[in-house]
Amino acid sequence: MANQLDVIRERLLSADADHPGWSIQGHASKRFLGFENPALERLSLKHHEGVVDYWPDELIIRVRAGTALSDIDQVLEANQQRMIFEAPRVNGQGTIGGAVAAGLSGPRPLLAGRFVMPYSDYSCSAEPVKQCDLVAKSSKT
Repeated sequence: MANQLDVIRERLLSADADHPGWSIQGHASKRFLGFENPALERLSLKHHEGVVDYWPDELIIRVRAGTALSDIDQVLEANQQRMIFEAPRVNGQGTIGGAVAAGLSGPRPLLAGRFVMPYSDYSCSAEPVKQCDLVAKSSKT
């Protein structure tokens, strides 16, 4: 479980006023969607990963943005749970941050009889960066 928040914060705060901006990536598995701007500097969240909190009885998991979707699936499956949405995986890769950023949730919410947002709370404070958490509600299988 790697908390890279201090490294990320230092990198963001070290940018000068002329900085072109950031291209935030995890596994970069959705690069083919065409949102990449070569003028921006890459900021990888790939190593900012891990499950922060997990309350299986409440169907709530809190993870860092760079956490691999496959890692989240393993944690949930151990309690016969799954995410309420189908986060996109490209070649078996993908992070929860990328899933939220892409806004792709798949058909599972409709198939499960739910028409809900794929996540219940996303909070990020950037001046200075203090915390960036994703809280996703899972469902019983």
